Amino acid sequence: MKTKFLFFTIFFLYFSQKNFAQKNDTIDIFELTIEELMKIEVTTITKTEVKYFDVPASMSIITKQDIKRYGYRNLAEALARVPEVYTHYLGNDHESDFRGFFTSMYPRRVLYLINGHKINDYFFFGDFQTSTIGDISNVERIEIVRGPGAALYGTVAVIGVVNIITTTPKLTEEKKTFLNISASLDDISENSFTQKYQLQFAHRFSEKIFFNSHFYWFSGKSFYDSETKNTITPWIGAKTSDGTQNIILQTDYFWDAKQLVTENKRYQLPNFTANLRLFDFNFGAILHGRCVTSVIPRHIWTLNEPDKATRYWNTSSIFCEWNPKKLKNIDFSAKISYNIQSRGSGFSFNAKDSMITPEGKKINMIENYAIFVAFPYFFRNEKGNFNAYLKYVKPRMTVAEMKKRGNEALLRWANVDKSWTFDIQASPYKSEMFTLMFGSSFSSSDNKNYGAYLYENNEVIAWSQTMKADGWQTNFWSQILFNWANKLIVTAGIRYDYQNIRDAHYEIDEIPVYTLKLNSQGRFDTVIYGKKNREAQDFTPRICLNYHLTKDFNIRFLYSQAFRAVSAQEILRYDGEVESEKTDNFEGILSYNISENFNLTFNAFRIKGNIVYYWNPLLLSYAQGSGWSNTGFSLNAVYARSKNFNIWGNITYYAFLERATNGLDFMKDYIKNPTNPPNLPNEYHPLDSPTFLAKAGSSYSFYSKTIISTEMYFNGEIKVLTPVNQNLGDPTPVQAGKNFKEYNVPSTFTVNFMISQDFRKFRIYGLTMMLKVRNVFNTKEHYMLNTSMQTWEKNTYYKPNEVHGFGRQFIFQATYEF
Repeated sequence: MKTKFLFFTIFFLYFSQKNFAQKNDTIDIFELTIEELMKIEVTTITKTEVKYFDVPASMSIITKQDIKRYGYRNLAEALARVPEVYTHYLGNDHESDFRGFFTSMYPRRVLYLINGHKINDYFFFGDFQTSTIGDISNVERIEIVRGPGAALYGTVAVIGVVNIITTTPKLTEEKKTFLNISASLDDISENSFTQKYQLQFAHRFSEKIFFNSHFYWFSGKSFYDSETKNTITPWIGAKTSDGTQNIILQTDYFWDAKQLVTENKRYQLPNFTANLRLFDFNFGAILHGRCVTSVIPRHIWTLNEPDKATRYWNTSSIFCEWNPKKLKNIDFSAKISYNIQSRGSGFSFNAKDSMITPEGKKINMIENYAIFVAFPYFFRNEKGNFNAYLKYVKPRMTVAEMKKRGNEALLRWANVDKSWTFDIQASPYKSEMFTLMFGSSFSSSDNKNYGAYLYENNEVIAWSQTMKADGWQTNFWSQILFNWANKLIVTAGIRYDYQNIRDAHYEIDEIPVYTLKLNSQGRFDTVIYGKKNREAQDFTPRICLNYHLTKDFNIRFLYSQAFRAVSAQEILRYDGEVESEKTDNFEGILSYNISENFNLTFNAFRIKGNIVYYWNPLLLSYAQGSGWSNTGFSLNAVYARSKNFNIWGNITYYAFLERATNGLDFMKDYIKNPTNPPNLPNEYHPLDSPTFLAKAGSSYSFYSKTIISTEMYFNGEIKVLTPVNQNLGDPTPVQAGKNFKEYNVPSTFTVNFMISQDFRKFRIYGLTMMLKVRNVFNTKEHYMLNTSMQTWEKNTYYKPNEVHGFGRQFIFQATYEF
């Protein structure tokens, strides 16, 4: 791979020399003053153009200038600079938390868009993994709403909305084609090498026909030291390996969940975004996929081959949007789209692997999971009789059977969410003072997942129970914008959402699963394990008052609600009636342009939720916990002295971050009474998130077209809870009446440095090279080890309950623009 990259770089230099006499018409990236930045018209928070200075929300913008100045490689890296956002390593990918809500491995309360098109899954949970967007070199700007966006976007937009606006090159009759290519190494060291290639192509066929596209592909590995070489592994009662592994990273995609499970069938397609504007129509396609290795300590499945612990995240859409010019006066648009979101995982374990139960008994893992996956499910045979699945599985899931086929077994799981969506919106009345908007959408979704244990040769040992579900959603929203003499601006809106989960039930290889249910006569009936026609209705209002004290100083007051409709998985795996997660959000925002070069923005907020659904890794079910709340503030400053110098900084402090403990069922004391554990006492703690964040950066562009920049990131300690009796060496009990102990993940401080050179000064037009050093001083990065990464079992929690970063990394990129 290193030879290929070297060849590609030489190819760049060759073409640069061949084209040294060309004139470069590229606009200087440092063309915006702070005053001009505040006048940028954004669309995410109102679905119509509003000046950034006047947006009715807490919003940040990351421009293409910022991306080039600081060398951001991907979406997660760019979001790290935003106030009230904490980007951290999860043990398989980097994820971005908003306003103190820890996303674990399942980020489902922030909505992600590309050019306004939703890329979260539509029905499974609303998930989207930030790291799936692995290249942002084609981005014009990223608009980030910190706080609810549900009054316009509905479910999932609970604590944030991220809209990625891609670049549309300016082409004319004289210059009809645009081509930009780059090659980069995202991690350079003795044992690490990840290559990435990017291409952006656009062509103007005529004034009414325009094609624009962006492709990127990456593949490689990063060396990772989990620092667990001296950790005692509870399930085998011995030390682990040296704690190091190669993290495999590549573009990856699959459409068929069953094929992934049974054949591991995936495609290393390039990720892309493409649009064809044809008269009044815009045809588009989006595909982003990623495969990455999970790190130790999640090696309960991967004791011998940790490189086989992989996760896959994919999102794709095709759509057609109609913007008729005859209806331009009312901003009418209609869009139909077909969307596929998929995700999966794979693990391996060996016939020799065993685990120690809470009672101290040593059992083989595969024989344990024979009971684990099969009880208490039944299925009908060809004669219509019910068979216990355990009787079918147990003879096949044995050490003897594994040894016949190579001593290794695999577990694979995959989910595919497919949906059709239709959207319309219009502004039937528009004037300088008053605007009325409305919109509606309908989506129909089908979701299916598969899971199976397989021998090393891909022969299925046993199917695990998985879910099939389908349903539909519809909504209607309306919004008004009132502007009184550019002095007082009022934005108000409301949205109604309806969701119907028609059917959700368990299956084993597409065969419905049955279970026992107690009837009114006190007898057990054998019934399909599922639920039907579960409805949810939600109203979400929003109002914002924006008052200009002067043309450079405004104050905004905002109230908004948000919700997340309960998914089919949660309905099926929660024993009780469910309701939507809802939040109330109150904010005050002061923004002051002290000069044309200096802006200061202060934001204070209070957000409170009613309930939270937690994943219970012990029981493979969901628990409903009391709501969470957070009261905090952020201060953001940006200064630009001339167009060559830029400095920014922000701090975030959460004064009253509170997460309830009563949803953390896995922390109940199962050892004392495993059949009927006591209820967990409910307490509120600032859990799983730092309460203080500080970030700053500075860049300077020399007349030689050399750019240097540096950034600093600091986050405070993170308080986590860990179950008692489950960490080796914990005293019993830790404290009377408690089933958990507190632990603080240490604070983290990192510094990044970047230098880039545009070679036009040397008459090599179109060529730019960049070198970035991430974590220059190689400081220790401490992140919370989320519960799903620790393992699925009740007695395998690690100390000290944290996962580390990769340390110092070098990134090199060469870009050429034709």
